[in-house]
Amino acid sequence: MNVCVVGTGFTGLVTSVCLAHIGHKVICVDEDGARVSQLQSGMSLITEPSMESMMQKSIQAGRLSFTTELGAGMAHGDIIFVSVSNRLSSSDMGDRNTAKVVGRSMATHLARMPHTYKVIVNQLSSPVQSGNWLRQILLDEMSRPQIKQSSPQDFVIIVKNFSVVVNPVFLRKGFAINDMICPDQIILGSNSKRAISKMKDLYQPLIAHRGVKDEARVPVSFIVTDLMSVHLKEPAHLKQPETMWPIMQIV
Repeated sequence: MNVCVVGTGFTGLVTSVCLAHIGHKVICVDEDGARVSQLQSGMSLITEPSMESMMQKSIQAGRLSFTTELGAGMAHGDIIFVSVSNRLSSSDMGDRNTAKVVGRSMATHLARMPHTYKVIVNQLSSPVQSGNWLRQILLDEMSRPQIKQSSPQDFVIIVKNFSVVVNPVFLRKGFAINDMICPDQIILGSNSKRAISKMKDLYQPLIAHRGVKDEARVPVSFIVTDLMSVHLKEPAHLKQPETMWPIMQIV
């Protein structure tokens, strides 16, 4: 499957490397050209066991690449992870909020691909309403006259041809590769059955525990809920369990 990951921070880089490692073709996007050059050479920006060797193997195999061009990454990706800061405190709700800036740029590119279905994944730990928040940013930007006038006949198609999924990951420093490749559960929040199906296809190698020797291990569980009520609860290995928001379906 073709994947785009926007952001080369801790979560974005681990996600990119792990998804490429299990067989997907991944393009990772960052606006910093120096970071992109370093990563493309196979040098990791973070210290995690096996990170650089996994990066280098996937780069050499043609499954992992890095670019500063958001449009190229989005054109490539059937699934697009947003792995940039999306904290929604009162001090960063404005135009300088990183996720908001990225969301607006993504909307412009989505408007140029009206007939290609895209799944936009909000990946970072964030408030419960962040999925709807990101979706509204995309819709608001695509509603601007400049975009609507450039493709008026395609506007309705554009709006219907993307879905937002909230997919929080909880990665421990020093164990991030293992946490990503061998999760106990995968949490997905979306109002789109089509998007959930795409995400299950993406994670199928993890569900099957490809490369895991312990055959007695309990299968990965999907926790699936809607975009409004997805609860970003940390797994038990990070803190004590809390009351969960309503779960619509457990697969």
